[in-house]
Amino acid sequence: MSSLCHPEHREGSFGPKEGSLATPGMTECIVAPMDRPVILVRDWKETVAALLAARAAGTAPVLLTPEDAASFYGAGYLGALQERAREEFPDVAFTLIVDCGDAPGYALACLRAGVRTISMTTHNDKIADIARQMGAELVRRPS
Repeated sequence: MSSLCHPEHREGSFGPKEGSLATPGMTECIVAPMDRPVILVRDWKETVAALLAARAAGTAPVLLTPEDAASFYGAGYLGALQERAREEFPDVAFTLIVDCGDAPGYALACLRAGVRTISMTTHNDKIADIARQMGAELVRRPS
């Protein structure tokens, strides 16, 4: 089971947002439920395959981009990927986590592009606060 939290927090404590992968700002530890598979997706074809499999299995997957994806795919592409997946798979409850590496600029660009869940290598309180204000969240990348 993957945990999405700061190391100083203990596994198993859940924040106020039921079903969330992390509380805003990652102030409490969230453990991804075992029934939420984490699937690496690199493009639309892999996203479709993951969501079709999730639909067939009745699961709510966590779709995870490669490390530093925001720097080489771009925020616009990743925002469009998320939006298209939501439009074409409205019956599949999924979370797309876009990895922004250590780049606050890419994280902000992804938030402006509509990405709802971002991860950064190092927690950034300012980015977490901005994400919260935009109805999004900053989480630790599942391992």
